[in-house]
Amino acid sequence: MYQFLQFCQFLYKSSNEHGVHSPFVFTYVTQCLYSKSKLHNNKGVNALLKSLDYFNIKTVNIIEEGQQFKEALEGNTNIKITTGIAPFLIIDHPKNLPLDGLSLQNQAPNGTMIYIHSPYTNKAKKESWENLKNESSVTVTVDMFYGAMVFFRKEQVKEHFKIRI
Repeated sequence: MYQFLQFCQFLYKSSNEHGVHSPFVFTYVTQCLYSKSKLHNNKGVNALLKSLDYFNIKTVNIIEEGQQFKEALEGNTNIKITTGIAPFLIIDHPKNLPLDGLSLQNQAPNGTMIYIHSPYTNKAKKESWENLKNESSVTVTVDMFYGAMVFFRKEQVKEHFKIRI
């Protein structure tokens, strides 16, 4: 029931590419998220795989590793899964991470991207997602309900987008 109510609120507040004023996000939405390719049945994992391809990501760090990510990425020989520093982080359960109050300013260099899987699964996960969005070093977020992208881009104004996919 919680997820259904969150989805209704999301639909009410979200938009498509016409509600995006950032050229970076507009291009990401139209050329990546709205591309016709279907790489996975799960909408969140599909958006993740499209994003990895769009940004030409070769190395990812899966934190709180979900089996579905490992299986989806193992078939792609171009992507290396690491436990070290990577420009792209995949987080399955943000509540289990020290994101609340964590200063990401020194830990996430410019250009770093984080994918949060299913940020509306429960109240605790949504709260962690909201706290991460409010971090001062987070400049752009694209909330797709099934997943969310977080961008650390010093050259961009802080904005949050809710996009229907």
